[in-house]
Amino acid sequence: NGGLYLEGRRWAGRFAELAEEWEMHVDLLDGAYYYVKEGRLAAVSKALHAHFENDPQIESAYVKSTAWCGSYTFEAGLRLQGSPKDPELQERARKIAEGLKKRLPSFIGGFKITRVRYEWPQTGTSGNLPLGFLWKRDGDDFRVMNIGNDFHDPQNAARETRWSQTSWNEGRSVEE
Repeated sequence: NGGLYLEGRRWAGRFAELAEEWEMHVDLLDGAYYYVKEGRLAAVSKALHAHFENDPQIESAYVKSTAWCGSYTFEAGLRLQGSPKDPELQERARKIAEGLKKRLPSFIGGFKITRVRYEWPQTGTSGNLPLGFLWKRDGDDFRVMNIGNDFHDPQNAARETRWSQTSWNEGRSVEE
């Protein structure tokens, strides 16, 4: 899974060592680590959301942890003006997604664009294109996704054992 590590497994042995060395219960160390990690993730997410707040093409920008991109995965949607029948609209979405790679700080491990919204002023209609993007900084792996309703899975990617989109994980379950 491209460098996947599950936080609990990565630190479980180290927490046990520290608990014995400091004569402290391992749950206290585990809880403190996750408290700091979640606080840091929330702060980074809030800062990036504010950074993209006035960008007319980026919506719902935040940071979360995913199995494929790591602890700092940028997740957002794109918003474009144009006809859903125009093939140029999908190409513009791709160019915006590829341009995001240069606009994100180096500690961001990748992004997941789960929605490409269009607004067509000529008809007064709007909707979503069946299109999404994944990018992982490590190896510069950029993927165009066909999105169905099942792409938005409620399970946290770090704990997920199956994927609704097989291309997200080459059809394999998460390797521990």
